[in-house]
Amino acid sequence: MKKILTVVISAFLLLTICVSAQEYDGSIYRINDFVGVISDEDVDYIDDFISEHIESLKTDFPIYIFDTLDENTELREHADAYYEHNNYGYGEDKSGIFLVFDLKNHIYAVYYYGRADEIITSDMRTEILNAIDSALKDDIKTNYDVFLDYLSKTFECVKTANKAEDKKEAEANGKADKENGMPYWYADDVNNFENFHAENPKRVVDDADVFTPEQEEYLSQKVQEIVDKYGFGYVLFTDKSTHGLSQELYSADFLYYNGYGTGENYSAVCFFLSLEEGNRGWRTTSINDCEKIFTSSVCYDIDELVDSDFRSGNYYEAFRKQVEFTAKLFEDINNLPEWYPEDVSLFEIQRYDREYAEKADLSKKRIVDNADLFTSKETAELSEKIEEIIGKSGFDFVFFTDTSRHGLSFYEYAWDFYYYNGYAKDGAILFISDENNILSWITVPFGNAAKKLEKTEINTTIVDDMLYDNMQPAMEKYLQNLEFAYKHGRLKMSTGKKIEYAVIGLIAGFIISLVVVSGLKKKMVINPETSATEYLVPGSFSLRSQRIKYLYSTVTRTAKESERSSSSGGGSSYSSGSSSSGGSYSSGGRNF
Repeated sequence: MKKILTVVISAFLLLTICVSAQEYDGSIYRINDFVGVISDEDVDYIDDFISEHIESLKTDFPIYIFDTLDENTELREHADAYYEHNNYGYGEDKSGIFLVFDLKNHIYAVYYYGRADEIITSDMRTEILNAIDSALKDDIKTNYDVFLDYLSKTFECVKTANKAEDKKEAEANGKADKENGMPYWYADDVNNFENFHAENPKRVVDDADVFTPEQEEYLSQKVQEIVDKYGFGYVLFTDKSTHGLSQELYSADFLYYNGYGTGENYSAVCFFLSLEEGNRGWRTTSINDCEKIFTSSVCYDIDELVDSDFRSGNYYEAFRKQVEFTAKLFEDINNLPEWYPEDVSLFEIQRYDREYAEKADLSKKRIVDNADLFTSKETAELSEKIEEIIGKSGFDFVFFTDTSRHGLSFYEYAWDFYYYNGYAKDGAILFISDENNILSWITVPFGNAAKKLEKTEINTTIVDDMLYDNMQPAMEKYLQNLEFAYKHGRLKMSTGKKIEYAVIGLIAGFIISLVVVSGLKKKMVINPETSATEYLVPGSFSLRSQRIKYLYSTVTRTAKESERSSSSGGGSSYSSGSSSSGGSYSSGGRNF
């Protein structure tokens, strides 16, 4: 069975699988309340609130409330053991800030681990303790509010500390921002900037520091191999800020101001990752000739390929997949099928006002199965059925399957095959793509056949069979619908569809009756009860235990990454514009 199935009409959709991040253990609850000072619902909300910040701040923020401290055990000793037991902490050094409430002795403490212990200043630590103390003394605030106030202040302090550390590191590496606030690589005089060709520019610029040295070396080598083989500018770029610019413009400026463009018109492509808080996303940004190659369709393919890895924090894997995709893309572009004319410029083909054959030539193949989806017997049987349909309708038809679109959209590639192989002006092509183990299909109609198929949804009739790789039954069903549509200009209504329409009619009648009754109800007057009493329970950490847990219980949860991630198949954007110095660019990608 195919891993993923898609239906392509004007665009295509696919599903991706999200996996958990690798820098920390996401299976353990970040807040463990063994005394019951907040509700289970509040525990879940605070746990989600913490989890949403761990990756971006590169710090863990567990909270522990208990009342079972042994008299012979120090609180710090107990906290350290619990922190280690639950595998808390972010990264190799287990960076984290740990809030511990010992209700048996009515004390609390905040402990710091790994990188957090190094970057959080004494003033920040005082601010964090003051936030807790202030919330505890406020009779209006609940226990839940206390935790939120603490977390808000802690997140703020970590953000500030991270920025300070990033600035120190940038200065040490000669990457400090310019005096005008723009990045170290930005043009000093944008208005008078002139394009140039850089000598041996870096192929991986990891200013967001997401790769290990080994990963950066591997990606650099692979990108350079592509550049050497195909001769175009190509760079992978990460950053923690876009300095007030959009991701598209920022990555376009990066290409121009660092001299990545090749050839007379300075063509290049940048795969960019922004890890700026509130502006996290990726973009495939191309300039000049590369804009013809990295179209909205190609950028969408890349988005679908890297989506789950980016959302789960597997940045290296996402970049590795993008590099492999780009290598295959350029290989396909430079190795066109033999049915294309010699010396054709793939991205300059004029696809309008073509002259097609007047009538269907039955000597031509009706199934061209480059993806090997059918057996020879199936091909013969389906071909015979197609010829029968052509004979009855007078409209041409061809099945075409392939494992690559050579950088073109589904529509363009199917259109080119139909035209260059001499099929008739009135007809249609069903193109099935099995590219990257993703099954997709599109119907492209021509001439009078388009008038017959324009109001049908013929692609959707075979979804169930395609889902289970029942290729021949799917094609037989498709041809049955095609024959009916060629004759009647619509699809044959199934028994299920008739029942569906009958049910819709009943529901519509019911809704109309409700509207009538509602109009009568509006004439009635009901006086509300005013004697009810409102209750407010002020928060306090003096609450008695409602639950008893073992001291070192590990409270696990189902990973919630998939709930936080937006579904794939959507969210992509594509736009074109001018760089800060006036050069053109096109860019596609997603935020996350």
